[in-house]
Amino acid sequence: MYRRRECASGGTVGTSVGLPKSAFPGLAKGVGRSIFNVEMIRFLHTRIRVHNLEASVAFYTKLGYVAGEFRDSPQGNRLAFLELPGNDVFLELCHSPDYTAVCPEDLMHTALGVPDIIAYCDQLEQQGVDIWPSRWRETFAAGGRKMAFVTDPDGYEVEILERQ
Repeated sequence: MYRRRECASGGTVGTSVGLPKSAFPGLAKGVGRSIFNVEMIRFLHTRIRVHNLEASVAFYTKLGYVAGEFRDSPQGNRLAFLELPGNDVFLELCHSPDYTAVCPEDLMHTALGVPDIIAYCDQLEQQGVDIWPSRWRETFAAGGRKMAFVTDPDGYEVEILERQ
């Protein structure tokens, strides 16, 4: 679960519940303060490279993304733009025929917040998506943190958190 708190620049920052404020010392002291009006800046999208565009689009569709536009870039990449209904930010999948992306384990992941993680994970499993850790149901039933992961066809992790 994440919560928002005010940071030194006057904006807000999401912090993971359970992490002490000392985990963000720069923000508390004003280090890294933006010279820009934070109300004017928005995070728009994330691009990841994929080996098989169609397989990746199919996977992310199972997670709830909706395929938007497909197009070719001037550099010869095939692009797919995926949206989550109700979100301003989108996921851009990029297939470059002559490029092999290697992502070290645990370096990059995306995260989704869902209202009911058990129902969401049940739905994913019914579509053939593997949820890990493997004993997530038992962990949740025992009062453990409601956090799970899935792995896309290229090995990118998608973290799933229950929103409060």
